Amino acid sequence: VGVGVGNSQLVSKSVAGGPWSLTYAHSYWVPEHPATSVKDAMATFVENLRRDPVETAQKFSDSLSPAERGAIIYALRGRNSKEGIVGKDEAFLEADSNMDGKLSREELPVYVAIRKEQRLREKETSAAKFRPTNRQLSLTALASGIPFIGFGFCDNAIMLTAGEGIESSLGVAFGITTLAAAGLGNLISDVVGLGLADTIEAHARRLGVSEPALTTEQLRLPVMRATRTAGAVVGVSIGCLLGMVPLFFFEEKKTCCEKEDGKEEGEGVGQ
Repeated sequence: VGVGVGNSQLVSKSVAGGPWSLTYAHSYWVPEHPATSVKDAMATFVENLRRDPVETAQKFSDSLSPAERGAIIYALRGRNSKEGIVGKDEAFLEADSNMDGKLSREELPVYVAIRKEQRLREKETSAAKFRPTNRQLSLTALASGIPFIGFGFCDNAIMLTAGEGIESSLGVAFGITTLAAAGLGNLISDVVGLGLADTIEAHARRLGVSEPALTTEQLRLPVMRATRTAGAVVGVSIGCLLGMVPLFFFEEKKTCCEKEDGKEEGEGVGQ
């Protein structure tokens, strides 16, 4: 529906798009002497834009519907991309509303907001474009987890074995507590682990499980860091649980010692 008001018209439109519908109203200026061609009209518009960029651009944007403004923005950004005007340069041009080549105090916050929007858009585009497949993520987690199974096993097994030996020998001689013996066992385990690191990684590679070939952009994605971390956590957890196997032998040894002590006490009572 169009309603004429002098040289202006108020237009109301309804646009249906999928499950949504949008109704909007906008006014546009109708010149008293229409241009003879689109080329002449564009030339007049560009001349007015160069003469008074702020007011001309504002009037032009007010005369467009949301869909029309979206089409203009898409076309402008596409043109900038073809000419290599992206990132900071594009943000500067968008923020510099008066086209003076400088950013005023009013324009600087606009520039910052545009740059923030650009970074967010680039991050979302990069995540969607370079996201690894589920198979690549699985192989990455597996390749990260297998070495840590060895690390966890060696760390726990050596710590328990060394701690038990220290407690049963030095603990008796110097009165070292169980916790102190465990700490010294952990020290020995960490030192030995440093020497076994390369050996464990070499044996893990022999299993034939390696990370898939990924691009630099894929390696920088947060999902890749999270996948590696998750694989390492699962691997070291399994390794540490397997490294507790020496406890079964300690319990058996303890039981045997208790039986021997019981026999000795019985013989002493009998005598």
